Amino acid sequence: MKLQKSVLKNKFLIFFVGIFVFSTINISQAQAAQIKPSTSTTWYVNLTSSTEKGATINNWMWNAGNTQGKKDLAVSGTAISTVILDFGAPVLKNGLQGASTWGVFLNTAEI
Repeated sequence: MKLQKSVLKNKFLIFFVGIFVFSTINISQAQAAQIKPSTSTTWYVNLTSSTEKGATINNWMWNAGNTQGKKDLAVSGTAISTVILDFGAPVLKNGLQGASTWGVFLNTAEI
């Protein structure tokens, strides 16, 4: 009879430890689910005039990145964000590779 009681105690202990570990895992998963994932921003670069090339597009890209960096800096902890600049379809024009920008061609040096 002593052997059976000892086996029952061990089974109960294993069962209790298993329930505790299972409960802890579920709590951790529930807490992790409450954290909002980082978001990303997509900019569709649409040039309508060749006067928008050069400094104009470079200033716009710099300002867009600077604005996002300031938003990340204002978030407590570590903020990692992704910004996508979509320049349109790849284009080969006069031997130069670039993008369509849905209007005005930009070569890779200009991007």
